[in-house]
Amino acid sequence: MTFADPPAESRVVCEGYHDRAMWAGALQHLGCLDIRGRGGRDPWGRPVAGQGDYGFVTPTGRFVRLRPVHGGPAQLRRHVLSSLALSQTAPVSRLVVQTDADCDTALGPDQVPQLTLGTVSRWLTDAAVPHRTAADGSLLLASGTPIHLLHWRVDAPPRPGVPAKQTLERVLCSALAAVAPDCADAVEAWLASRPDGLPIPVNAAAQAKAPALSYLAGWFADGGSEGFAQRLWAHRAVRAELIGSLETTGVWSILQQVAA
Repeated sequence: MTFADPPAESRVVCEGYHDRAMWAGALQHLGCLDIRGRGGRDPWGRPVAGQGDYGFVTPTGRFVRLRPVHGGPAQLRRHVLSSLALSQTAPVSRLVVQTDADCDTALGPDQVPQLTLGTVSRWLTDAAVPHRTAADGSLLLASGTPIHLLHWRVDAPPRPGVPAKQTLERVLCSALAAVAPDCADAVEAWLASRPDGLPIPVNAAAQAKAPALSYLAGWFADGGSEGFAQRLWAHRAVRAELIGSLETTGVWSILQQVAA
């Protein structure tokens, strides 16, 4: 495996395995090579292993690391700061923080996401990391490394089979509902028909995942939940819908830059 010189990495820090799968599918669509089963070493000769990392090489030989943090803002903060601390020995040329917007479409498209760029800027200020806001809206370190904050969201009217909460699941379900509205109607009807009385506490905050897992159970059960988002990139019509929504929110542009 030949890497670009001088060695550096683009690092994507995301909330969990499903976000990692979404990025993996998009990077492979953009021509990046998954190196986990091909020696799996980064440009400094270290195995791409531990902490759930995935490693990719772009068509121009640049290294991309995907790291799930298994949590929300507190875990993202810790990994952002640790990534910058380690960049002294393994330079980070671009840092992407990917998170759910976590607001509700019923409250309107202008609702502020749970995690904002201002919050990330405060993380850096508290850690005495010099930075400024760049013209494109990213944060720019003194070294020239940009930090991007990206949100999973789809600003569109409510529709059957699509959760209202702005999460990765909303992005996936919106694409599926656009391509197969009959399936979306079936998911909506099944969820509405569920009886009460299950003797197990239900996590109301996790109900945004219910439609996505219903599509998974109905049509993609052979691949498991972790690879669900990644598999959707293999379907041309669904992929086109995914790209369209990611273009609208600015995620696709950053994905292309990471994959270049």
